[in-house]
This record gives sequence, structure tokens and C-alpha cells, in this order.
Amino acid sequence: MYIVKKTLVVCIFFLLMANGLSFGEGLDNETFLDIKTEIIPNDIALDYSSLDDNPIVVITHPENGSNLPTYYLEVLGYSMDPDGMTYMEWTYQWDGYIHQDNETFNLAQYVNFRIQVFNLQPGTHTVTVTFYDIYNNTGSDSVTVHYGENNAPQPPTKPSGPEDGEINIDYTFATSSSDPNGDDISYGWDWNNDSSIDEWTVFYNSGELVQTSHSWSIPGTYTFKVKAKDTNGDQSSFSPIATIIITANNPPNKPNKPIGSAYGRVGVSYSYESLAIDDDGDKIYYMFNWDDGTDSGWIGPYNSGDTCQVSHIWSVRGSYSVKVKAKDEHNAESVWSDSLPIIMPKIYSHNQIMQLLLQIFQRFPFMVKILNQILI
Repeated sequence: MYIVKKTLVVCIFFLLMANGLSFGEGLDNETFLDIKTEIIPNDIALDYSSLDDNPIVVITHPENGSNLPTYYLEVLGYSMDPDGMTYMEWTYQWDGYIHQDNETFNLAQYVNFRIQVFNLQPGTHTVTVTFYDIYNNTGSDSVTVHYGENNAPQPPTKPSGPEDGEINIDYTFATSSSDPNGDDISYGWDWNNDSSIDEWTVFYNSGELVQTSHSWSIPGTYTFKVKAKDTNGDQSSFSPIATIIITANNPPNKPNKPIGSAYGRVGVSYSYESLAIDDDGDKIYYMFNWDDGTDSGWIGPYNSGDTCQVSHIWSVRGSYSVKVKAKDEHNAESVWSDSLPIIMPKIYSHNQIMQLLLQIFQRFPFMVKILNQILI
């Protein structure tokens, strides 16, 4: 059995009147219809066993609720009925204007259709398609789209990020919104929940996840929210409210007095260690001051309470005081530790040693004889 497939292409050209009437005030008397048909090859079998008595009508394009980028609307879809269909009708609606049309065709169980509308005016446009089978049973589908009208962005998602933190530290929060017209979006942040925007971001792509950072200078519990604004200035309502608890940041406690050699020689490396506790549990960095015009720089991070060990070489004989301070990951610094006194005596060079021996041998000549007896 041959299954007939018809493709209906219905093109409406809305022509503006020569006297400048806008769309909806006048429609040219001529409506142009372009009807095309084709036959499905007989080796294609369609299964209608799951269908009910009414025709099935499906609009496949465009997506319902979408925004059209141009003034052209193309509606694509299909209808199927095992009893066969011979008649369809469709309705176009815009801003109170209604256009209806219909088409009779040869008996077919499966029909593709295309409806084209040109010269759209700004607003909401709806197309409804209805098919009738040979028993006058009906099936319908419709689609509504928008063109040329601006819609505000959707309310942003609830800001996601940390729920607790410390004063004077930047914390990052993420949100996103979508604009029905595909416009870029700027985000307005209300950091104290007074419904007044404290800062607007630059514009981002619609639907893009956006991150913004903020800090609070006073401890407390803060609620905040965000809204979206498109490039036309239309704003969404606020997002759901987020909350963060801000506490004061405490620097690490005074580090322990450095542990290490208190006596040594210049030119030799010596190791020293210390540790500190951070009551907030923050990571800790250490800096040792060697009292010779140099320091270790910040070393770390270490976990609170972990020992930091570092080495140093003194190059000049003298007495020194080694001390250490700590800072947390938020740059809050401790006081200096108690100092460890260091003594570095003079180291003799090879020439100096030889001169010293020569002076000894000159003063005590018998030492030369004793040395010769030992070496021979």
C-alpha cells in the first residue's frame, strides 16, 4: 500500500499599503499560497498501531516561546492519521489581528507542512494548525513566538559561595541569568539586602555563569541578593537571598623562641625552627630575621601548629639575635618571637694560620725540633 506524504508550504506576504499603513491596519488583498506535494517511496512503512482516532499534529519548529532574530517566521511540522486526512486549516494571530486559511489535499496518512510569515511586526505571534481525518476527527498544535519586543532577563539564581568568613577578605559568589531575547546581561549586587544596588558588573553573555567578589569590614550576619539587567535597561526581579556570617580575623599567636645552635662559625650553615598557633585554624607563614641585614622571607604555608625549619649562614664574625614572626593566609601578622642570641667567632684563613705558626716557631725554636721528630 502506498502511503502518501504531502508537504504544504503556506507563504503569507504581509504588504504594507502604499499610503504607509502599519501592519494590522491593512493587508493587501492578495494572499500568496505556494502548495507543494511529494510521494513517500513505497518501501517506507509507518507504524500507526499506537495512534488514537484523532490525527496527531506536531509542530517541530520553532521552539515555543522563542524569540525570532528576524521578521520572518517559518513553522514546520507534521500530521499523521491511519484513517487518512484530506483537509487542514491554520490560524495566525498577532496583536488582535487574525488570519485564517485552509487547504484541501488528496487522501494521505502522513503530511508534512510548512507555514511562512513574512514582514513580522514587533509583538507576540501565534500559529495554530488543525488537521481533519475522513471521519471529521481533528488534531491540533500551536506555537507562540516573539519578535522585536524586549523582555527583561530572568531573575538570577541564588548566589552560591561560602557561608562564613572573616572581615576584610574577598569572597567570591557565582550566579547566572538568561535573557529571553538573548541580550547580554549585567548583574546588580545588593550586598546588605536593602533592595538598593551597590554595584553593577560589566555585561556577560546570556546564561553565562558569573563570579563576583566582595568583602565586609565589620563582623556580623549579612544577607545579600542580585538582579539582572539587559542591554536595553530592562531589569529582572531579585534572586533568592543568600547569607554569610562574617567574624573578626585573628593573627597567629606569638611564635615560639627559635630553637637551634647558639654558637658557631661563619661560613657554616645552621638550622633553626619555630612554630605558632592560629586560633582561627588558618594556614601560617613564617619569616626569620637573622640580625645581619637579611631575613628568610615568608616561608609556607604551614598548618597551624606545624614546625617550620630553615637554615642560614653568617659571613661576618659577631653576635646576633635570631627572631621569627608569623602571618596567616589573610596577611594578619603576629608579634615577633623572643630572640635567640647567636655568637659567631672569627674564622682564620690559611695564610693567617701559617703566619701564626711562624710567629710561634720564631718565639719557641725548640718547637721546630719537636715537630721534626714527630714527622720523621
